[in-house]
Amino acid sequence: MGKTRSPNRDKALKIYIENNGDIIPREIAKILAENAANISSWKNKDKWNERLPTNKGGAPKGNLNSLKHGLYADESKRLPEEFVKKYYPTKMKNAYNDLTNLRLTKLEMLGISIDALWARISVSPKITEVKNKNDMTKVLKRTKDSQSMNSESKEREYEIQHAWDKENNALDSYSKSLERLSNMIEKYEKLLHANWDLATEEQKLRIEKLKAEISKGTKKDEPIQIVIKRKSKE
Repeated sequence: MGKTRSPNRDKALKIYIENNGDIIPREIAKILAENAANISSWKNKDKWNERLPTNKGGAPKGNLNSLKHGLYADESKRLPEEFVKKYYPTKMKNAYNDLTNLRLTKLEMLGISIDALWARISVSPKITEVKNKNDMTKVLKRTKDSQSMNSESKEREYEIQHAWDKENNALDSYSKSLERLSNMIEKYEKLLHANWDLATEEQKLRIEKLKAEISKGTKKDEPIQIVIKRKSKE
């Protein structure tokens, strides 16, 4: 005999439709005193988004309901507070709670991470700059007790980094960072194009600008500066 269908399953769909899809599974779970994981499962299995009333005028510009409440974000998947307190260090726990409270979609998280990585790449030449061919760095690797009569003396071993070593390491690191950034942008594009009609113009222009700047950066030796202004959420 099959498992009895929960009466909350149809009630949850009704609440979702009444709110035009602008309600997260966790909120529906609170209304029905139901497990949020069940609500998320019903939403995906019963294809709630496809059962929403058709908007003849299309989705409003900037509307990202399918990104916020679709396959890319399940806001019920938040770690229990007891788990966070038990296993997370204080700073990490605070950061986790703050980030979760922002209610960012997974797509938005990826976009912000792309911005952050690009910013790090842009400033990295200031740290790894090689002034000239005589630019040499001596780095202390380790120390050990000396065998001499003076018990306080130490033998020090240094690593010498010549200009060409530093330049090669910087170029290698820069190249790998750009490759990681390109991979992240490719993933972002796939998710964005899956909901292209609902994406904001800012998101579309943002990804095109990043791709153009990265293309320029691979052809020039000079560091690239890019500033992306993100619209604040009301």
